Parts: sequence; C-alpha cells; structure tokens
Amino acid sequence: MLVIGSAGPGWNAPVQPTRLYPNEQYLHMTMWAMLNAPLLIGGDLTKLDAFTLGVLGNGEVLDINQDALGQQATLLWADAASEVEVWRKPLADGGLALALVNLAGMAQEVNITRELLGIIGPWTVRDLWRQADLGDFGDTWSTVVPHHGAILLRWKKG
Repeated sequence: MLVIGSAGPGWNAPVQPTRLYPNEQYLHMTMWAMLNAPLLIGGDLTKLDAFTLGVLGNGEVLDINQDALGQQATLLWADAASEVEVWRKPLADGGLALALVNLAGMAQEVNITRELLGIIGPWTVRDLWRQADLGDFGDTWSTVVPHHGAILLRWKKG
C-alpha cells in the first residue's frame, strides 16, 4: 500500500500524515510504478493536498505502471558505497523507463552511458516527475538525484 499523503483512519487511530518526506514520496511512487505494483492508497482521497494529488495523479508515471508490455523493472546497476541504484523497465513502444534512485542522505550525481543501457542510435529523454523534455541522449547523460529520492525518466528512440 502506498504511504503517500495521509494514512488512516485505522482501528482506534486518527488520520496521520505520512512520515515520508517529499523526496521519499516520489521515490515510493517511482518504485511502485516501475515494479507494476497495484496502486493502493490507505488515505481519505477527499482530504489529499495538492502535492499528494500531484504524486498520485501524474498520468505519465501511471502510464509506466500500466504499460501494456507488463514487465517489471530490473536492477540494472547499484553501488553499495554511494547507495545509488539504476532500475530499467522495457516499455511496449520500444522505449525504456529508467529510475535513478538515491538512498543516501545527500544529493548525488548519476551518470548514464549508452553502454550501461545497451542502446545505439539517437534517444530522447523525458523527466516524468517534472513533465519536461530533457533533450537528446549522447554517449553519456548526467543528472543530480536528490537525497532519499528518485528521478523517473522515459527514454524514446528518436
């Protein structure tokens, strides 16, 4: 169950805001989408704030969860020292979803290469949380991932 926004009420318990910080809520929803997990929320939908509605209602992120190919993401690369992970999910249209995960307590730069992804030719990158096109992918692509957070990208052959 997603612990985003407010949860409850439970047996003999009031509605409580999640203990997750915003970065952690993006991370939580990112991995739920990448792993094709059922999207269940344990809170009162009538009491969601704008941030929570944005996280739960981002159509581009929901499209990753509901992709027709139905394949779960797999861990492509992980570094235990930096606590950074890269998850890859093939999509029905031939594209890729990529989750850059930073479990560390500080923001970190993550570099992605064509070799790591196993791709050739031109590809375009879109940030699904910011709903922004980031341009063409060359031999290397870099971004900073916030602490305890994730960046969810859609890669399309271009």
